[in-house]
This record gives sequence, structure tokens and C-alpha cells, in this order.
Amino acid sequence: PLQQNKEIKELAIEMESGNVSAVIQIDCNPVYHFSKDTGYAEALKKVAFSVAISDVENETTAASQLVLPVHHALESWGDYYTRSGLYSLQQPLLSPLYKTRQKEGIMLSLLAGVVYQENAYRENIKVYAKKEIYDKMGLLVSFDNFWKAALQCGFVKMATPAFEARKISFEAVKEISAGNGH
Repeated sequence: PLQQNKEIKELAIEMESGNVSAVIQIDCNPVYHFSKDTGYAEALKKVAFSVAISDVENETTAASQLVLPVHHALESWGDYYTRSGLYSLQQPLLSPLYKTRQKEGIMLSLLAGVVYQENAYRENIKVYAKKEIYDKMGLLVSFDNFWKAALQCGFVKMATPAFEARKISFEAVKEISAGNGH
């Protein structure tokens, strides 16, 4: 992610000169939010392939060549370390109302080079929870029972906080795409 106005201007210069062949904008609106002096909006027009992944129409979706509509937060899976020692889980409150997709699932599919599967991100969360939470807790209950309880409670309290950077499980995505998922 770009954080400094200087970096944004440098990116815009690279886009303008044709050195950037693709831009994927995830859940953001840089055409609106970046100041005009960065040149981002104009430079985006010079990019061969621009994608906006968003749950709302905005200036960036209007300026992009391809728009991938994604689930609303109430239709999505998620997991978070909300505070030290607390791993929270988010389940969809309702099924997708429109023909949208889970944004993290889209990215998993692109990165793994496989066809999108609706359950890919949920399975990725499950694989992560088993490896990084359950396996490290030394529990006597089965993982399935742990997982069901974690979903029912919405969180897992850990004795030792786990602050390792989250890793994507491409193996899980490939397995799901091969039809071996749950």
C-alpha cells in the first residue's frame, strides 16, 4: 500500500509513462481520495488494464476498465485479532443478495491461479485457525468441535497472543478448486 504523497506521485508517473500494465484497486477510491496534484486519475487512463474490486460504485469504479462487485460486510467471512490474545471470527449474517464475490476469495484465486470458489476464504480462515490457533493451544477437543465452538462464540481467547503475520494458504485454495474442499 502507498502511504506517502510522494509514492503516489511516483506511481502516477510510472503509470503515465506506460511502465505499469495493470492496477488492481481493492476496496478503495483513489480517484476521489488522492489529491489531483498526484496525477493518479489521469494516469489511470494510461494503464492497459485497471480493475476495481468494490462493494459500492464510486469514482474509481467509474474510471476502471473492469469492476468486480464484492460482498457487503454482512455477507462476508472474516477474522481479526481485535486485541491481544483475542482472535475474532466473522460469519456472514446473510447470503449474498446479488451476484457478488468475497474480495479475499477473489485475491486468493488470482494469487493461486485457480478458479474462484465461494468457500475459498472461509476454508483459508479455517486452515489458519487450525494451524495458528488450535494446534498451538494444545486442546483435548477435536478441531471440528473447536471450530464449531469458535464460530458459535465468535472469538477464541488465547493464553498467549499470536501476532505472527497472516499467511495465505494457497494449498487450501488449490484443494478446494480441485473439488476436495468441505
